Amino acid sequence: MPALFALFGEIAGIFSLFSIFNRNFFVLCIIFLFILFLLLIVDKRYYIYIVLFFILGIFTTTLAVTPFRSPEIPEHLYDVEIQITGKVKEFSKGAGYTKNFEISHLSIEGEKFAGSARVYAETAPAPFSTVVVKGVISKNSSQDNFQKFTGCSYTIFGEDVSVTRSFAFFDFFTALRNTIEDRILLSMKSEEAFLFLSSVPGISSMTSDEKLPFIETGTAHLFAISGLHFGILGETSYRALTLFTPFAYEFSFVILTFFLFLVGFRVSALRAFFMYGACVLAKATGKELIPINTLSFAALIILLVNPFALLSVSFQLSFLAIFAILIIAPLFYQRLPQNFGFKMLTEAFSVQLLLFPLFAYYFHAVSLVAIIANFIVIPFLYLLMPISLIQLILTVLSFRLALFFAPVTNFFFSILVFLVKMFSKIPFASLNIQFNGYFVVAYFVVISLFIFSYTTKRRWRNLVFIPLILLVAASIFVRPGFCITPLQLSGEDGFIIQSGNDVVYISSPTYLTSEEKDLYSIQLALKERGINKIDLMVFNAPFKQKESSSVQLIEQFSVKSIVLPKVESNLQKAFITLNTGKTHVYTVSDADKIHFGDMTFRLVPGESDNYSVIMEHEGKTFLLAGRQFKFDNLPFYVDVAYFPRNLLERLKNTQLRFGEIHGY
Repeated sequence: MPALFALFGEIAGIFSLFSIFNRNFFVLCIIFLFILFLLLIVDKRYYIYIVLFFILGIFTTTLAVTPFRSPEIPEHLYDVEIQITGKVKEFSKGAGYTKNFEISHLSIEGEKFAGSARVYAETAPAPFSTVVVKGVISKNSSQDNFQKFTGCSYTIFGEDVSVTRSFAFFDFFTALRNTIEDRILLSMKSEEAFLFLSSVPGISSMTSDEKLPFIETGTAHLFAISGLHFGILGETSYRALTLFTPFAYEFSFVILTFFLFLVGFRVSALRAFFMYGACVLAKATGKELIPINTLSFAALIILLVNPFALLSVSFQLSFLAIFAILIIAPLFYQRLPQNFGFKMLTEAFSVQLLLFPLFAYYFHAVSLVAIIANFIVIPFLYLLMPISLIQLILTVLSFRLALFFAPVTNFFFSILVFLVKMFSKIPFASLNIQFNGYFVVAYFVVISLFIFSYTTKRRWRNLVFIPLILLVAASIFVRPGFCITPLQLSGEDGFIIQSGNDVVYISSPTYLTSEEKDLYSIQLALKERGINKIDLMVFNAPFKQKESSSVQLIEQFSVKSIVLPKVESNLQKAFITLNTGKTHVYTVSDADKIHFGDMTFRLVPGESDNYSVIMEHEGKTFLLAGRQFKFDNLPFYVDVAYFPRNLLERLKNTQLRFGEIHGY
């Protein structure tokens, strides 16, 4: 398996250079120990592949990292209108009039800057075009040393985008994608059309809320143009071409190349394309095809061209999923009855076993229904994808043909939507969870040891499974220590407080016009913290309206206790009556103290009928202020205070006493 060992060497080389660039010599030591371990366990004839690609990995990564040594865009250019030149990296994301695309090789008035920018504009140029964008630029939130290589550093809202250089080849595919988008949106139903565009030609057109059911059920792989698309298209075209030419495999490869340029050079598509290409080459030369070697070959090619792909979520998920199907699934399947149902079940289980720590790390959620959902959805895709490809071909040929076949496609996509939403509505379909990077590394080390011990038939292989179970079980129940997470909402701001296993949420009922936006912001913040329940909800204002995002939070997170300011209000009385029996509701005055776990809360009057919250924890006093904070002198000292940034300037003219001040 030379390609597999060459891939190990290249990955080690890439991480070695990243470690030197970030001055992380601890990781560098681990990499060299890994190389030493490889040289000890592999046959000597594979040494040359490991060493050669280790050097190649360092070389290609050096070339890729060099542009990041340029300076960042200076702060005085933020939030002002400028002209910035860059090179388009990919096809546009988003359907409709608001497009967005990424540009790199940034320069302003001839001066080069590091990083890349996400541009939002009415139109989007073709990949590899050189463009001049006129608009307002802002810096994105700070990223760690690895994320800055794969994420966008800046956001630009472009008023005008002009192309100074383009390539006719990519202009053609950009125009073709725009034609497909327009015709699909006009011929199909809206929900089915957006799902079709996102899952077949790879035109991102679904919002985060629309993708949420797919994430909760572990079926978000539908949006990755991968082996399922290329396999069905390749086999269908091959069988059709065998009727006309002896070079069916070669011509089918040409068709797949056209499809690759249409969907864009996303990692999952490249992986499937190179693996299919290796199959064609093996057929033509009569060589034996080794699946793990083919997978490694695809990864080698991608990483040689773009070492940063190793840090991307799509690369990791795509290759690990196929690795699970090729290596881990057979270990389970050989002990079960040999039929299609058990094969699908072992593949779905193996993929989830390998990918769930990455989902928890990147997306802060793990689907508990993923195995059964995929067991039903994936076989359905083998029927859906041929229909989708027929719809795609007809859409390219003629709008009338697309309109004629659209009812069939609508019907099958509506079934898919129904299945996914049905599984997402199952109680506890998804579990919010938060893993750190150390756990993810430890998990894959244990998995690797398990595979190595099992395939080499060592006696101690069964012992490896014990720490794996303990590691997974322990991670689910581990909670962070004490932390406070402020949220900016449309009404009064919110605070998430964690102390061990106790979770407190502090906010006021938000304005009706921003209910959905606020609810999404709160849910996202809770998800990122791995929170599935709220033990205590403290309102720092009385209810002023019938509808509020807080009402949905109470139901969704099974809030045990609610605290409200003691205010005579018919609406508040109705709210208390509604929740009686579901949760404990308490009303408090200014002088009352709320004791919960190792925390104590009390309300401090603010502007109008809003309150700030004073919290005491382990001898420290915290002030959780909001936009309605009343600037009177506090009668006591506050160790830590949280203020909205727009109020920090007013603090300079007050006599308030604070140890630390945190703006948000």
